[in-house]
Amino acid sequence: MCYRCSTTNSLLRQTGNACTSCRQPLEFSFVSFEPLPVVEFVLEEGISDEEAVRLIQMEPPQKTTSGPVITDEGTIKTLVLSGPPDDQLDDENDPFTSTNTEGGSEFQPVEVGRSVLTRLHRSEVMVKEWGAPIGNQYYRSVMPDFPISLCGSCNKVSCSSHISMDWT
Repeated sequence: MCYRCSTTNSLLRQTGNACTSCRQPLEFSFVSFEPLPVVEFVLEEGISDEEAVRLIQMEPPQKTTSGPVITDEGTIKTLVLSGPPDDQLDDENDPFTSTNTEGGSEFQPVEVGRSVLTRLHRSEVMVKEWGAPIGNQYYRSVMPDFPISLCGSCNKVSCSSHISMDWT
């Protein structure tokens, strides 16, 4: 399954290890070889790797939502629930849940700017640090409750529960 566009992919694909719909490369667990619920993203032009890591490590802004409002107009009572505030990621302004609707055969990576980086929680982001000529690779876990581990020396990713079962 592609965790970017929610397309169910067959085991054998003409696109290789990428989604047949949006061409998002799939990231597999190094232990179980199952697709992991992560989406790779790239930085907007002008954002350095150092700045991106600093923005990710910052605490995201506090979630401040206004409470429900009840209006009473005689015989009609209305309850209005407010949605997430403008500074939080929701389905409408989250670039990771929006599908790739441009079509075509070329992969269009998720491009993230400073405002999105500051709203991401550091536990949702994995950074593969490859060094000077290659730079960093960034991934966001779209299922924060799914435990994923990144090895700091070889940059292999795996489900944390598989690592504890196999290597203890």
